[in-house]
Amino acid sequence: MLLDRYVSHDLEKPLATWFLAFEQERGANEELPEEERDVSLVEYRRLISQSTDAEESIRARLDVYERRFFEAYPEIEQKDPERAFSHEQRLAIFRRDEGICQLRLVCNGDRVTWGHWHADHRVPHIHGGKTTVENGQVACIPCNLAKGMDMQTAATAESVV
Repeated sequence: MLLDRYVSHDLEKPLATWFLAFEQERGANEELPEEERDVSLVEYRRLISQSTDAEESIRARLDVYERRFFEAYPEIEQKDPERAFSHEQRLAIFRRDEGICQLRLVCNGDRVTWGHWHADHRVPHIHGGKTTVENGQVACIPCNLAKGMDMQTAATAESVV
């Protein structure tokens, strides 16, 4: 799924702009003489006109959208495919931060024990943060859960606005 692979923060406007331009291009393509039409848009027209609920048709339409959108916006960043920190990365983060919670949302920088902490992304994975030691930090479980709740609250607030 695209949301799993790409940083989707602040994509609403580019996506809306792209879709309107795509529909305008598609409409203009219909007005051209048949021999001058964009073949991929002719095929897209067929896909939205016939067997519209067939899995193959849906998948083909999504392929058209994806290809054309990323041609228009090649700068959209892919998420790091590795979400979880490896054991070695966790060990390096724990040692660097001396086992002290870096978030300090609930605690005051408590020292944690090895089995009772989370390796947290400083720049969240969903916003393009990489799963690297440099982007990792020790977080006590209550602080990391509080951070997650704050991010959910912020995302909900953004979607309401």
